[in-house]
Amino acid sequence: MNLSNSELHIWRYEVNETDYIAELNNPLLSNLEKERYGRFLNKIDAVTYVCNHRFMRKVLSLYLNNLPEKIKFDYSAYGKPFIKDNLFFNLSYRNKFGIIAVTLDNEVGIDIEEIRVLNDLKAFASLYFSDNEKKIIFNSDKMLIHKRIISFWTLKEALIKAQAKFVSTDLCKIDLSEAHDFESMHYIDKFNKNYTIKSLDAPENYCAAFAYQGILNHFKEYDFNNKFHKPKLKLKAY
Repeated sequence: MNLSNSELHIWRYEVNETDYIAELNNPLLSNLEKERYGRFLNKIDAVTYVCNHRFMRKVLSLYLNNLPEKIKFDYSAYGKPFIKDNLFFNLSYRNKFGIIAVTLDNEVGIDIEEIRVLNDLKAFASLYFSDNEKKIIFNSDKMLIHKRIISFWTLKEALIKAQAKFVSTDLCKIDLSEAHDFESMHYIDKFNKNYTIKSLDAPENYCAAFAYQGILNHFKEYDFNNKFHKPKLKLKAY
């Protein structure tokens, strides 16, 4: 796969249990990955983990010119996997849907979440969202409120993963209100690092988003299951 600087590739995947069977017969995962999926008590969780990690390895092998089973991962202090080959990536999955972002030159974060009903919307929003975000959420049609909340949550999760910060982050102080309704935005953090942030199309009842460290002009999307890719998508100019 060809990947240029300041370009982002996003791959989508839907779990296929034949991939789990393939792992039993032709393993690609490392001993550490095998140990982790062996801890799952629920077979569905084990299948999801195995299939998505095979998906990740197969996608990365396209860029690394290496066999999927030969890829070696290191891990940050927060547990985020990385490769010492000038290739940045991030994986997220929920239930049967997986998504991975790959880029050459900068940190990237991606997230996919299922839209779910939250018991105490206002209490949840007060913990994680800025005043501007709360205005957008609670001024929405009642049918859209839960979707809005999860949409903003995926934006923030993607940003935190791109920053490689998983603790001690006050999400209320991160205002991503400009990125609602699939708009892209630039966010500058307290270290003066610039991030391009955008929601993505997602399966019904799901939300997805990415955050890329730097100025991103376009990205490509690929469907791993169908070997189909969409044309380059342009982001709005700033």
